[in-house]
Amino acid sequence: MQFYYLCLFCLFGRDLSDLAHRQFALGMVVQGLRFHEARMQAIGFPATRYRLACFVISGTMCGLAGALLADNTDFVSPR
Repeated sequence: MQFYYLCLFCLFGRDLSDLAHRQFALGMVVQGLRFHEARMQAIGFPATRYRLACFVISGTMCGLAGALLADNTDFVSPR
């Protein structure tokens, strides 16, 4: 039961984080970069910095998911 609640807490935390990123400045800039990168760069947003931030956030979420999966299955594959 403890592991279930840990996963549930991580899921709700990720959902709240995702909602916050969409509504605040980071999310707005990322949506603008997705639709028209050259326009966002022209008005002064460094595309590389924001893409790096998204990559780091994505990597953190995937790392957490992998750690939870390894804990759940009690198996870590070398591949």
